[in-house]
Amino acid sequence: MFRVSNLEKYFGEQLLFHNASFVVSRGEKVGIVGPNGSGKTTLLRTIAGQIEWDDGSISLPAGLSVGYVAQNLLPDDDRLLGDFVAPNFFNAHRRMMDAASELEHCHSAQSADSALLLQYNLAVESFESAGGYLAENRFHSVIQEMGLDSLSAQRRLATLSGGQRTRAALARVLLQDAELLLLDEPTNNLDLHSIQWLEDFIRNSSATFMIVSHDRFFLDKTCTRILELDPLASSIESYSGNYTWYKIRKDAERVRVERQFKEQQEKIKQLTNDVREVKEQACRTENSTVNDYLRGRSKKVAAKAKAREARLTRILEKEKVEKPRDLESMRLNIAGRAQHRSPILRLENISYAHDENFVFRNVSAELIGSARVILSGKNGSGKSTLLKLIVQDLVPTSGEILLKEGINVCYLPQNQESLPENISMMEYFQSIDNRQMSESSLRTFLHRFQFSKNDAFKKISSLSQGEKAKLLLASCMIESPDLLIMDEPTNHLDIPTIESLENALAGYTGTMIVVTHDRYFADKIAPHEIWQLENCQLSRICV
Repeated sequence: MFRVSNLEKYFGEQLLFHNASFVVSRGEKVGIVGPNGSGKTTLLRTIAGQIEWDDGSISLPAGLSVGYVAQNLLPDDDRLLGDFVAPNFFNAHRRMMDAASELEHCHSAQSADSALLLQYNLAVESFESAGGYLAENRFHSVIQEMGLDSLSAQRRLATLSGGQRTRAALARVLLQDAELLLLDEPTNNLDLHSIQWLEDFIRNSSATFMIVSHDRFFLDKTCTRILELDPLASSIESYSGNYTWYKIRKDAERVRVERQFKEQQEKIKQLTNDVREVKEQACRTENSTVNDYLRGRSKKVAAKAKAREARLTRILEKEKVEKPRDLESMRLNIAGRAQHRSPILRLENISYAHDENFVFRNVSAELIGSARVILSGKNGSGKSTLLKLIVQDLVPTSGEILLKEGINVCYLPQNQESLPENISMMEYFQSIDNRQMSESSLRTFLHRFQFSKNDAFKKISSLSQGEKAKLLLASCMIESPDLLIMDEPTNHLDIPTIESLENALAGYTGTMIVVTHDRYFADKIAPHEIWQLENCQLSRICV
């Protein structure tokens, strides 16, 4: 399909990868992993031809059709949803419908009717060449699976939410029949049903895929090879198999290198001691006798020391095994009061309507302290709305929400747009920190989330999506929450950060309500209940 040879790319002064080479075969499904900032998105954009590389080559076949889905569309895009998702089909369909309307309302001469009929026939031919009604059926199928079927094709993209724009971009590229599809975090903002549909689509497609994703289960289901971007080595390594097989190989490789490093360090220590002892022995013999025989023996001993010293030098210069290095991970410790048998939340006949349409009706539930709940449901079922009602960002149309007095609630919203853009991280935390930590303490606190101490003065608008996700996480952890409410917390986090969060939540003793489509993350949380929202009702399932 295509070859990447000795690729080198800088981002500013940062070297992302050097001498990176790999081949992608036709029909392969390649996952791309690495921590935030390692260059995953840059690699996709480079292959897509959107940015230039600094050295090396990318050899794509002539005429190869490439589809690229970025993480976000520009919010001011004024195109219509239909024209954006399927431009050729919608333009042809619009011309055909306009021609049909003109022909139907024509009352002029027969020659004019003939001209309109010819115009209509040409429009029909154009519609059929764009795929016709089969293309229309496929369009509606993809739109439905992406959770956009409730939207009019005449809606402007600028009026859609960030998640809706992302799903529209994904629908657009899936309808293009491109030979190479480059997907950057495609599972963000999709519900479980849509993710499973996308998994099936990718597995059954003959196209070649390169996928950046933090969803380990999704990578397991779709990928046949993993490319790992290592920022410490500025390298790209290839591993056959899915994500789990990559992790097994990676962990085994690390164990092997650690063992080799330990054995070599012991050998270096032994050789160093031997060289020193032999040199000392030769020196003592040389200085303590005038006997020619013994002085000759001492020279042989000195030669032996030099040979061992040369062997030691060879190991240090040419055969040295480097100690495995790790990127600094987030250091999280989430405290919370255990409320083992105490009901801390009651929903009593809650109904909520938006634009006179009910999201749910007469929903009742009780949350016992220290319980862990996964809130599940399709896109549009009201999951985020219910969380906002619980934290009083919204007011129910009817019913009552009772929260135990004195409970400290921490809410991690899905939408990063809730962050103020024009202030620094330091100013943001000073505005939300009830304890009024000192500047030094706040900078140390942010360092736990992989922000340097100078990063604290960055404007929030300058942060990447991954950094904004970590900032929201940090703002949620600055207090010790008794009730932790998280809406898609793994969106835009890299896999090492997700694993750090999983480890922290394993020791959390408070109460938790989580919306997540990440199946590995959901399993790690070890939920006691699943609250399922469907058809305006809430059902509870014990796990």
